[in-house]
Amino acid sequence: MLDAHPHNAAWFTLNVLFGMYSIMLMLRILLVRARVEWHNQFSQFIWRMTRPASWLARYVPRSRSLHIEWSALLLLLFVTITHVWINLTVFDVYQFRGVIKFDFVVQPDQLASTIKNKIDTHLTMLDILNWSIQRNISLLCNWYAFSILVHTIYHWTSPGVYSPAANVLWSLNEPLLRPLRKFFGKLGGADLTPVLAIILLQVANIFLPLPDLFRAAILYL
Repeated sequence: MLDAHPHNAAWFTLNVLFGMYSIMLMLRILLVRARVEWHNQFSQFIWRMTRPASWLARYVPRSRSLHIEWSALLLLLFVTITHVWINLTVFDVYQFRGVIKFDFVVQPDQLASTIKNKIDTHLTMLDILNWSIQRNISLLCNWYAFSILVHTIYHWTSPGVYSPAANVLWSLNEPLLRPLRKFFGKLGGADLTPVLAIILLQVANIFLPLPDLFRAAILYL
């Protein structure tokens, strides 16, 4: 919950922009990993929006045997570290009685000294890296839960209808759902694997030792 303040609007906008771009980079990584056909509007949009990863790929080669695009993975980590860094240094974030509050406490001429003081007294680069990785895992869990929900509703409401977006979602979700479906099978004649997957993803998300304030930031995507 946010109190009404212009600084909260700035924080909200920052988290939305960084969060959306992080998800786009994740989707690019997942699309390459799943070897999804790129000749559709959804994949082309993700490819165009994450073009900096293509520029970085000139210096960081892709692992063709594992189907991992290391350039996109490194760019994702850089974006998330930058996001966490800004939240911890530019915004003074605190929580009181369930209300998240923010003060923009850094003046341009004080930025360098403020960052140095906060690093010296409150956090290290290892903390930032740790929270960045956990935040990406949390984002990934949230994305998969949302993606599985959307695909399941589409499958129930429009069975047998072809859609490029639905085909992409199937390619991304099926590697996660297939092992669960093979292990649990159909319960009562119905395929409840998507429901089970969403529950497991949210449980895994809850058990991440990620600060609540970063979890709150994720919810505003």
